[in-house]
Amino acid sequence: MRPGEFKHDQNWIGTTNKISDARFIPPPAAEAQEAMGQLEKYIQRETREDTPVLLDSALIHYQFEAIHPFSDGNGRVGRMLITLHLTERGALKAPLLYMSPYLEAHKQTYIDLMYSVSKFGNWIEWVDFYLTAVLETCKETVRTADRLSELRDQTKEKLRASGRSAGLLLLADYIFLHPVFSIPQLAEYLSVTYRSAQANIEVAMEAGVLRLVPKTTQPKYYVAPQVMKVIFES
Repeated sequence: MRPGEFKHDQNWIGTTNKISDARFIPPPAAEAQEAMGQLEKYIQRETREDTPVLLDSALIHYQFEAIHPFSDGNGRVGRMLITLHLTERGALKAPLLYMSPYLEAHKQTYIDLMYSVSKFGNWIEWVDFYLTAVLETCKETVRTADRLSELRDQTKEKLRASGRSAGLLLLADYIFLHPVFSIPQLAEYLSVTYRSAQANIEVAMEAGVLRLVPKTTQPKYYVAPQVMKVIFES
């Protein structure tokens, strides 16, 4: 099995190694591609105004997970599909909705409600949970954006106090776009020489804004630890 290929063997959902004891059995491999084709047609249908975009997203996410088209990674791909679909439909201006933390924190409820749709047709409970997940994720995304904005102001002030190079303030903006980067990448962004970019990095390291990523060579990579902390603790 190569990454990106649909499954070739039957998969199932549950903690058991025996399919006979599985909680849920998705369509067999021979039917998965056809099922995904039908889902794609639904997503790309011309008349979509009849279904609110968030409701549409809830239906699509459930259906993708029920098909379980890959041998591995269905959860990750399904969650990415949420963000991509909402962005394509114009509900998001940028793909900034990261559903995984909420869904992982409520994993058992998440799984139980999708199973309840499959077994009993309990769509109302599933949609209610899904909309709550989107709402809470949006709130957390706003909080994260506020923390990053505050950190950027603090970083600029710290670098402003550390040197007079105009590149330092541009560096402060750059690390919030690319919190892990190399000297050549920064040099290209700043339109400066390698040595000039390196000098700005050295100032930022002395100020505690950057640190070297261990065991990286040719090129070395640098990371903005405070930025990464805000992102991954959100």
